[in-house]
Amino acid sequence: MLVLGEAAPPVAEQACEEGGIRALLKAVVATGPEDSLMEHLLQALECLLSTPAALRSFCGKGGHAKLLDLMQTSTSPGVLLHTSRVFAAALSHEETPGVDDGTWTESSSDSESKSSSESGWSGSRSAEGAARKSVVRIRSSAEIVAIGNTEGSSESDKPSDGPRYSSIVLRLRVALWENGLLDMLSSAMDHFGKKHLGLAEATAGALLNLTISVASDEEGQPPLKQDAGHHTGLYVGVAEHWIENETRRPQAARLAVRMLELLCSVCQDTDAAVALHRHSGATKALTWMRAYPEDPAVQRAGCAFLQNFVTRKFRFKEAVLVAGGFQQVLPLLRLYLQRPEVLCDVMRALQRLIDPGTSPGPLQDAHVVDTVFEAMGLHPDSQELHEASIGLFWSLAAIPDMVRPILELHGIDHALEAIACFESPGFVVHVAGMLRNLFACGGACGRDAGCAFRDANGVRILLKPLWRYTTPRISKVSRSGRPSRMLYLGEEDEAPKLPPENVAVAEQVLAALNNFSALPSGCSVHLANELIDHGECAKLRQVLERIPESSMVQYQGLMCMGRVLSARRDMKHLFDGTARHATLMIQQYRRTPVADIAELILEEVF
Repeated sequence: MLVLGEAAPPVAEQACEEGGIRALLKAVVATGPEDSLMEHLLQALECLLSTPAALRSFCGKGGHAKLLDLMQTSTSPGVLLHTSRVFAAALSHEETPGVDDGTWTESSSDSESKSSSESGWSGSRSAEGAARKSVVRIRSSAEIVAIGNTEGSSESDKPSDGPRYSSIVLRLRVALWENGLLDMLSSAMDHFGKKHLGLAEATAGALLNLTISVASDEEGQPPLKQDAGHHTGLYVGVAEHWIENETRRPQAARLAVRMLELLCSVCQDTDAAVALHRHSGATKALTWMRAYPEDPAVQRAGCAFLQNFVTRKFRFKEAVLVAGGFQQVLPLLRLYLQRPEVLCDVMRALQRLIDPGTSPGPLQDAHVVDTVFEAMGLHPDSQELHEASIGLFWSLAAIPDMVRPILELHGIDHALEAIACFESPGFVVHVAGMLRNLFACGGACGRDAGCAFRDANGVRILLKPLWRYTTPRISKVSRSGRPSRMLYLGEEDEAPKLPPENVAVAEQVLAALNNFSALPSGCSVHLANELIDHGECAKLRQVLERIPESSMVQYQGLMCMGRVLSARRDMKHLFDGTARHATLMIQQYRRTPVADIAELILEEVF
């Protein structure tokens, strides 16, 4: 089964359909933990679990419970290694096709399956699903669902009302956390990680898959990242043992990748990042990257870790800069020009390491702007790379000496043209953020940026995604149940709350338009005419009414509206209803700049 499954994945799927998972789990129970056959059984399980279809059968037969028992009783490094790899395989799937919310059931006549279902575990936290590259994020649901076969269980044994998990992997992850898998894996790494390189890699991979999809900073989520943060000293110590020794280093490249990816996941929790900082996490990560200067997987994982780590606290960014992180990452931009998957993480790391106080000298010497444009030309169809490139320009545009090179290479034209191809909220946010900083640089560069934006019809290009993501069209349903007409939310219907990525679009686009309207040469008049000619003055008010909880939306939006009204005082009647909203904002944001701007709007309107 092991040989056939590795050679042909369809054979593994057929083996699952024929009861392969059940047979292997029965053999695992019947075989002693120190028996040499056990490792082969676990390898076969790992092979079958590489197919998503096997996961339902594995959980339905209580496979996770059996393997947890095995980890508790076995002292064999080989068994612990392969058990860790089985859990890593089970947790590696983003989603399970054909499996919906609800209890998982699988018909079986053997008593062992029934007993395992009666002791099956249930999830107890909420989950949220959305995609960020290859990562499953968590979303809230409605009730607890048991993991395992609940066939034959009584009504009183069924789970009570509570969160429901929409993914088998999410339910499995919570169940394993509740039953201590994280501590078991950390213990195995502690006992054998410095003696067996393969076991260190396997446990790091299992820990990565266990923690990667859980947002610990969201209320009600299992604190997997925070719990893993308690063991960061152990993880760093094991990696240091293998990587920082010249004799052992050549074999430990994969461990360096897994450990950097694990720390990248864990440090998304602030408490875990603090614990990692106490163990010199920034210095260690940069040391491991220097140990494998030509390994793209290590460099990519290291850059991903840096971009997550430096966003937690400012002192973490200082630690990375003091350790030479900026100088170490900068040359990677040219080195991996032909590797877009690596280049994206390099650009994101640079974006977070650069701030307005960064010296332009090293950036100019490295020809960063030219290199980024070259990368976009080499990979014109990669949305991820274009988004990372514009994000890097966003940071570079805050440095006055870097604005002129962006303008000379037609950065504004390129960014606006790319919006038509890549219309995701994240891409729009990056483009608007870059434009916002270009307009704010002042002087001749600011004026030139405004002219380039106006000549490229930039106002119209930015307004389209603003309306799309903040005032979506919905159907007005008549009494007969049929859609009667379409209207913009905010006119007659109470709109649902916008997702965070849509709010970010409103914040950055309004900030960019506000900075544009502050430029000379009639920019505010140009913006006012665009709104009047397309009958969109009411939509601007609706955006503000739609997102009252965002102080940035209110400040930037009201400032922009004030400049528009100052430029065209004859259009006051087009902003009917603005006075009521401004009054509400004065009450909501009392003694803040938002309230001050709202008072000025009232003066303009009346």
